[in-house]
Amino acid sequence: MSGPPSLPVYPPLRFLVVGAGIGGLAAAVALRRQGHVVELFEQSKFSSEVGLAVGLHPNATRVLLKLGCSPERMRVVPQEGMRIFNADGTAQPEMDTRMAEKAFGSPWFTAHRTDLHGELRELATGETNDATFGPPAVLHLGSKVVGADPETATITLENGETHSGDVLIAADGIRSAIRAAVLAPHEDPKPSFSGRSAFRFLLPREAISDDPEKAFLIEGRPGLRQVIGGEKVLMFYPCRNNTLLNVLCFHPDPEGRAGDDWNRPATIEDILEQFTEFDEKYLNIIKLAPKDQIRLWPLRQHFPFPTWIKGKTALLGDAAHAMLPFQGQGACQALEDALALGVIFKRGATPAEEIPFKLSVYQHVRKHRADAIQYLSRTQGYGMKTATTNPMLLRFFMFGHDVEAYAKEASSALWPLPTEDGSA
Repeated sequence: MSGPPSLPVYPPLRFLVVGAGIGGLAAAVALRRQGHVVELFEQSKFSSEVGLAVGLHPNATRVLLKLGCSPERMRVVPQEGMRIFNADGTAQPEMDTRMAEKAFGSPWFTAHRTDLHGELRELATGETNDATFGPPAVLHLGSKVVGADPETATITLENGETHSGDVLIAADGIRSAIRAAVLAPHEDPKPSFSGRSAFRFLLPREAISDDPEKAFLIEGRPGLRQVIGGEKVLMFYPCRNNTLLNVLCFHPDPEGRAGDDWNRPATIEDILEQFTEFDEKYLNIIKLAPKDQIRLWPLRQHFPFPTWIKGKTALLGDAAHAMLPFQGQGACQALEDALALGVIFKRGATPAEEIPFKLSVYQHVRKHRADAIQYLSRTQGYGMKTATTNPMLLRFFMFGHDVEAYAKEASSALWPLPTEDGSA
């Protein structure tokens, strides 16, 4: 008696990924793990790669662990306790956040952005003994993309070179060079300024722990600390094995003092001027900021686009759904995008003619959720009206999602329909 009929096995696809940030590298890892061939095009040269910390909520750590990332190599800090202080100097009781893994199925970490980036880069481009993986992704640095043909998955570089693949993924950020071609004939709008900005810098933890008048901030379990005064918030969270504190100083900025500069230098005096009503004990911590490292970050966003896909091309990460940071989901959603692509483009399961359909499955899996989180990030900011009356439902929606399981279900439930000309 013969067994069940076997499904056809198709050759690996060649993916061009534009942008080698967190989302682009994660996509390269996910696709390489399915045996595909990946080329990455990054306009920077990584010669002065810098960055601050990033919050990795359970929906994101679930992805990173699936991709084979090592918490030890990323030097993460598990979030065990959160404390909220008031601007007048009073404090609320510490909240135990060790339950995150039990409640949402995966831990909650914070990490230095460059440690996360380095881990993903190694998994994407490094050698491996796993024969099921595709070859190491090829990383083209100093390769600025200036144009694209979404229908043919072709990109044009600033130097005039063209490259074509089977699939093109635009992970090139909020000012994507490819998005306009994907959205046409719809307009590709400029990022929208929110009227808020944040000063940001890193502090050595020992600068606080060694000073009895400042150590109150990090007493208790390691984790997030917030000082809230209406629409103004000081946020501190640890990274790099709890040796550094990431500091963010959110405040209204109706005039948008940084203009289009995403990394404008600022001073300690600039911060103090915005937080005059905060208790002196918090301002004394701000005064420790390294004077040459303070930056002013204007908070910009996009509103949902009509589509993320065209032909053989799809948007990913900030190119698809740039959002405000008030839910800490920007990088998390890019990671969900990446793993969804790996699931949908399962090893040996995609004939070339089904690529547009598979990208439509990707959009089905990801777009509504990311649009919703864009909205929640816009409406849940400090001092804004809440968009939900049940914060726990919001947390389960954000943190409890398993994008791998959802993408698998969608892949098995959807079928390509014929187009008007009768083709699939």
